[in-house]
Parts: sequence; structure tokens; C-alpha cells
Amino acid sequence: MHPQSFDDLIPHMRRAGFIATTLAAVITAMFGWQLGENTVASICLAGLLALCTFIVGYSLVAAYHAWKRDMKGVSAAATALFAVAVCVEFLSHTGFTAANRDATIQQASMQTQTYEDTRGNVRDLEAKVARLTDERNVMKPTQSVAAARAVIQTSEAHKWFTGLTQGCKVTKGPQSLAFCERYFAATADIALWDQIAAQEVKLASAESDLKAARDTSGQRHAGHAAGASQGLILAAAVTQTERPSESAQFWTGVGISALLALFAICAGGLLNFIAFAFEPVKEVSKAAAATIQSVKDDAVKLRSVTLAQLSHEQGLKGVA
Repeated sequence: MHPQSFDDLIPHMRRAGFIATTLAAVITAMFGWQLGENTVASICLAGLLALCTFIVGYSLVAAYHAWKRDMKGVSAAATALFAVAVCVEFLSHTGFTAANRDATIQQASMQTQTYEDTRGNVRDLEAKVARLTDERNVMKPTQSVAAARAVIQTSEAHKWFTGLTQGCKVTKGPQSLAFCERYFAATADIALWDQIAAQEVKLASAESDLKAARDTSGQRHAGHAAGASQGLILAAAVTQTERPSESAQFWTGVGISALLALFAICAGGLLNFIAFAFEPVKEVSKAAAATIQSVKDDAVKLRSVTLAQLSHEQGLKGVA
């Protein structure tokens, strides 16, 4: 149901003021908790700062009503308490806001760094796979493993191998030279096939690492901090530059933190002041009607007493 008048709005403002004060108290309590060295200190600081928030929220109301009742000293004390509490709460809210902004920005920076490191790892592994593949492609034996082994076995079983060439250490003529060349070509191919096998193991391992790195990279993304984006766009608007300096961004963040702190302080305090300092017209009318009725009743009672006294006096005169 929508309020139809200011009087109907006051109950809603009281609830809104209480909610705003409670939320601000939660923020200051969280900040106080972070300041504590141990659990006891955290509890005490959290409770003290939360109490400070409720003092800000309701001390102006107390000062106003004390002033209306001509209690100037109480009103001045409540106002002084309000001023001190506002300073403390301002420090708490700016500290809380700045700490959270810095934490989110640092977290986004670390996330971005991790993302960039992951992408760099993928690029390095891609280069490694390409290098190993190129090295494998240039390894081209002239014959298969089976053919090379057959040549080696045949050569070692030949009489020239142990006799004429002495294990192909010496050659005596073109025929023995060709014989040993076939033998050495076969042994070279066997050695090359061994290198190819080792190279393919390295290549398979690198490809497996690359696949794992790509899967990990696909699950990560660059960090983003709303506070950093907000500070950047506002700093750009203030300085009229596309790339504001770090100093401009820093002071923009300070201004944002201060503005949020002022809103948290004013929201509850002013709502409560408006809601509790002004009595609804309906309640005032009821109080006035009750006062008028009380005055009428007193007047009737006084008239009755006066008439009774006059009758008594006239009776005494008649007797005399």
C-alpha cells in the first residue's frame, strides 16, 4: 500500500532508517573485527564501532527532543556525542571501503597475472612442440629397422667382415669398401631409428603438456575489478584524458570512498531524525483532542464543586 501523505510515510521512514543504521553498523563492525589482534579485541572493536553507528543514527533525535523539553544540557551532550561518533564512523567507513576496493583490485591483478602466465606457458609449449616436430621431420632413415638389421646380420656373417675387413676397420679394394659402406649405413639407420623413438617420446610428452595447459588456460580468465573500472572512468572524466595518471586514479578512489562513507552516515541518521522528530498530524490531533477533553472534564468538575460550595454557603446563610 502506497503512502498517501507525509503522515503515512513516517512509519516507512522509521523502518528504512533502522535498516540503514543496521547495515552501516554491520559495515563498521566488520571493519572493527579486522582491526583486532585477537578474538577478544576483534569482538570489542566490532561492538564498539557498531554502537558508534547507532549513536550516529539516533543521537540527533535525542538532542532534538531534549531541546523541545527545554533540556539544553542534555541536547548539547547528545549533539557533542553525535559529532564525535560521526568522525569515528567516517574513519571506519572510509577504511572499510578503501580496504575492500584495494582487496578486489589486487585479487583481479593476481588473477590477470595468473591468466597471463598460463597463456605464456601455452605459447612456450606450442613452440616446444613445433621444434620437436621439426627435429623429428628431418630424421629420415634410408631403410626400415628390419631391413637395416637384416643388412647388419648378413654383413657380420660374411667372411669379409671378420677376415678381409677385420670388422670393417680396413678395406682392400672397391668391393670391400662398398661392403663396409652398406654395413655402416645400416648401423647409422638403426641409431637414427633409436633417436626417432626417443624424439617421439619427447614429442608425445610435450603434446600432453600442451593439452593440459590449454585445458587449464580455458578455465581461467583475466581479472576484473568493478572498483578499478569505476575509478578509471571517473578519473578520466575529471581529468578529461583517456588515460588518467595513477595519481588521478588514486585520488578518485579516495573521493569515492569518502562519498560512500558520507552516504552510509547520513542515510540512517537523517532518516531517523525526520521519522522521529516530527510527530504525525493524526497523533498530534489525538493528543490535542485528549487535552481538550481533559480540560472540559476539569471544567465540569470545577463547576460542580463551585456550585456545591455556593449551595452550602446559601444553606448556612438561610439557617442563620
